[in-house]
Amino acid sequence: MRWPEPTFVERALQLPPEIRACGLARGDIPTLIELLAAWYPSLAAAEDQTLLTSAIYETQAALVGEEQDVLARPLHVLLFKAQGEAAPVGYLAVEYEPINRSMLGRMSVVDPRFRGRGLGGALVEASVVIARAMGVQMIYGLVELDNKAQCAGLERAGHLLCGIAPDSDSKPLDAASTCHVPEAVYVNLLLPADELVWPKPAALRPSTAALMQLLFEHDDTRSAPPPLAMTPLPRLSASAAARCAARPPGTWPDIRWLADELGLPQGLTPRPLARADVPRLIAALPGLNPELEHDPDHHMLDPTFYAERVAFAGEDAVIANRPVYAWVIEREGEIVGFHHATFDVERSTFTAKLSTLASPRDPEVQTSLPRWIALVGPWLEVETLLCWTDLRELSGQLACERSGLRLFGFLPASDRTATAPGVVRHGFLAIYGVSLVPPERAYVPARATMTPRVATLADFVLGSPA
Repeated sequence: MRWPEPTFVERALQLPPEIRACGLARGDIPTLIELLAAWYPSLAAAEDQTLLTSAIYETQAALVGEEQDVLARPLHVLLFKAQGEAAPVGYLAVEYEPINRSMLGRMSVVDPRFRGRGLGGALVEASVVIARAMGVQMIYGLVELDNKAQCAGLERAGHLLCGIAPDSDSKPLDAASTCHVPEAVYVNLLLPADELVWPKPAALRPSTAALMQLLFEHDDTRSAPPPLAMTPLPRLSASAAARCAARPPGTWPDIRWLADELGLPQGLTPRPLARADVPRLIAALPGLNPELEHDPDHHMLDPTFYAERVAFAGEDAVIANRPVYAWVIEREGEIVGFHHATFDVERSTFTAKLSTLASPRDPEVQTSLPRWIALVGPWLEVETLLCWTDLRELSGQLACERSGLRLFGFLPASDRTATAPGVVRHGFLAIYGVSLVPPERAYVPARATMTPRVATLADFVLGSPA
């Protein structure tokens, strides 16, 4: 699959007559970086600061006259130029994500001299045109809570506000340090309506149902639900904490140190995944989750995933080298459960997905994952813990709540389920997590700086902003 031509995108847009769209050429990169730094001064301190480096464009972007395959070049940049202007006046960067057949809006920014002329809306529309041309099922993006203009523009364009991503961006706090900024998550669903499976009310916890109603049945005349109540994060026992503290810096803690902390019934034993386990595990996974073949996590059926990314028992445990930690749960030598989590060093995020990779007779196997995330996360010196769970049943939501993880929102069309033989539909994943950033380095803008919808969501998820 190839990226659509800029001329195709331009024809589909309602651009001002003096504006045209074009691709990014290799020779444009130095000028583009200078423009981005001028248009968006705080970008140098933001999570997307790599967009100010030539390397990301040279290695990942589909450049004019060069490779256009979306898998080989997952980043696509569209520039907008105005008549009489030598340099671009608008910039759009989108990224293809093959696992979910989705597209991430990395950034859109307009030359300050050209703001207020509808070009910002055209950039949003261009991202949708690109996504539709590629047949993706959704496009999503993150916007700072107090970027009122962009949030309002997305809401007017029909994008769904689906949650808040904690600590997902950063900005200068003072000359010497930065603070962490939560962002609103917006989604534009492009799949047919009958392919989206809404969760059943009986499968939702009260807090989950309240947030679903707040986001997807929004009514400005209805009072917002009270803020979510929080359960404190669990703490390791003294002996387990001592072992975590004594391990070499930057390495994974051994799951066996936490065996007594996970709430597993007697007879169930966790241990780290060994290299020799992989063939047996891959053979067992379809039995634990028959829908895994259709799931975005189907990479777990690929031996390459384990060979390249997982920290195997007794081998390299350095997180920077092996960013995925995996463990199995056994009963009398039989694998009855499997979990894994990923440390994103660049974003300082520890993420896991609570899936049905557990024997139905052992529900504690599935729900031990959020507790493990909450117990071990603070020892990894990460800034954010995240755990995803589907909304097919209550157990995952309840386990996250009891582990001290906060419900931040949902990602529609990110879960796949077989509703009939050969028929796959798309459901919702709930996003739970917790920020470990010290309060003095966390920034939540004042309610008045947000759109009404974002402010109501922030009150519910984060508590009333200052």
